[in-house]
Amino acid sequence: MTRQSIAAVLCVCLGTSVVGFVGGNASAAARPMADQMSTVVVTLREQTDLSLGAKKLSDARPEQTVRTLKSTARKSQAEIRSLLAKRRDAGAVGRVTPLWITNALSVTATPDVIAELAARPDVESVVPDALDLVPAMVTPEPNLAAIHADAMWDLGHRGSGVVVASLDSGVDASHPD
Repeated sequence: MTRQSIAAVLCVCLGTSVVGFVGGNASAAARPMADQMSTVVVTLREQTDLSLGAKKLSDARPEQTVRTLKSTARKSQAEIRSLLAKRRDAGAVGRVTPLWITNALSVTATPDVIAELAARPDVESVVPDALDLVPAMVTPEPNLAAIHADAMWDLGHRGSGVVVASLDSGVDASHPD
């Protein structure tokens, strides 16, 4: 990642401007939140090749695909997870959640640790692990206007923590639940 992209990630996480970060020079005025943690998704460069020549790994037995994805993540995340454990002991990392399907980690850490991760050659990208799309809407779309969603938003109800979909491979109508 370039210094500008690292700076942009930090600014999004901290809610600050890019001024003072461009070129990697964080001024003292731009660092007042250095002890505040943000959550980001760190995606590693190494990804599982889901093709095996003419045969795709995804066409193989699902267990083989899962084993291969987990193995890639375990091997390529080992060094970063060790670093994050040390940073956690120092109080600079709060939570680390390995994501083996995408070979990434969700990391809650200080801006210094996030910048350190983004600068690593084995890291493909670092992006904020949260999106707040509702405030960006000026007027709700017709379907949301029809149910008066904007009135609920004005009351502070944003739907956070609500399940909006459930995907399943099938339904057992005879199941007691």
